[in-house]
Amino acid sequence: MQHHNLKAPNMASNKDEEAMAIMEEDTMENEPEAFEIDHLEEKYDRDSQPMKKSRVFGVFLFVLVISFAFAMTLRNGTDRVPSLSSQNLDRFPEGEAEFGEFPPAMNEPGDVDDIDTHTSLKASLAQRMKPRNLLYNSTVDEEGKLQTTFPPKQFFHLHHMKTGGTSIDSFLRCAANRLSNQIGSAIPQSRLSECGYSSYQRCISGEDENCVSRVKKAATMSYCAPLAQANAFDWDNADAITTIRDPIDRVWSMYRYTTKSCYCCLSLQEVYERHASNTLREICPGTYSGVCLPQIYDHQSRNLLTTLDTEQMDSETKLNEAINNLKYRFSVVGVTNELPTYVEMLGRVFPWLSEDGADFEGDDDIEQKKCVIEHKNSSPLNNRCGPSNTHLPLNDEPDSKTRQVILENNLLDMKVYQEALELFDLQKEVLGMD
Repeated sequence: MQHHNLKAPNMASNKDEEAMAIMEEDTMENEPEAFEIDHLEEKYDRDSQPMKKSRVFGVFLFVLVISFAFAMTLRNGTDRVPSLSSQNLDRFPEGEAEFGEFPPAMNEPGDVDDIDTHTSLKASLAQRMKPRNLLYNSTVDEEGKLQTTFPPKQFFHLHHMKTGGTSIDSFLRCAANRLSNQIGSAIPQSRLSECGYSSYQRCISGEDENCVSRVKKAATMSYCAPLAQANAFDWDNADAITTIRDPIDRVWSMYRYTTKSCYCCLSLQEVYERHASNTLREICPGTYSGVCLPQIYDHQSRNLLTTLDTEQMDSETKLNEAINNLKYRFSVVGVTNELPTYVEMLGRVFPWLSEDGADFEGDDDIEQKKCVIEHKNSSPLNNRCGPSNTHLPLNDEPDSKTRQVILENNLLDMKVYQEALELFDLQKEVLGMD
């Protein structure tokens, strides 16, 4: 059996070493200078001449202060080291992390900013963003024919609705089909989405055995579902990408896309107000079925959680876990308002996703199809909310009052989005795109 990796362009640089060097310098600068204590003690022992009481007391006081500072430094250093949960230990057996180092464990509330320093995150990104392609195995059967297979669970897209995810999915299918054509063997692809809520529920419950089988055998996947569900299907060691959008724009886009089917042509302000006062179900019961209501309440941060049962989690714990996963779980994180740059990033990290595709060990005469990002799933031309099911015009952007009510109900998503913007800039820096 031969194990192949498509040939990736030589993009190696000194960025990894530079990032690690910066980390080492920072560590050295923060080391408590214990040698000063030893030096003072030796000097004190060597001095056999009588000393004035004031000098003895001064030296003793100075040593005491230095010792206290040293002890506090050690204590603070210990407090900053996250404990490894059993979930993390199971995920990275024998101390080996997925991308070459342990990401921070699920931190206590308030610890994210302390642990996720710029230099450590940059070093982690440098490891995760090294170029690689899909793997495949080639064997010769008894009849002498070449058989090519793709190992399962290699790559998935965590799709948040109305973030440009459908456009990304279309782009990914184009690239996978192009690669299948080049190699001469179909790449197993699959998809699991909450949008088809009943079929989704049958799959995650195990009732639909065919769906479960497809998910387990696929080499690439699109999960329009929580990250926790991808982990439940044992995709937690696959390369993953995701796209984050300004939550105000995302919720408004979701509302315009499903104004009647989800929200019964009510204004978005009224939807929020009636849900808060428990009067929404009586006039729009469909909002409570499927994914309609969850879409307008911190949907992206909810999707980034790896905890399946979130009922007992408070908001701060959810936010901490979502941001930690955003920064350390994904190979590449995109933002909706910079999709062209995001796609260029994907091509650099995964050459099979570049516009022209990757070089491979095969027939050079095969013409390679170009794969480009295209806008998909625009708002309907007729939302059927006007008189006699005609179109009710809606602004491209919400008014100030609607913006405010969206923000008030998506505070976690806004913080996740702000983190995503900073992460996106850092990814550009790592890839030399800034």
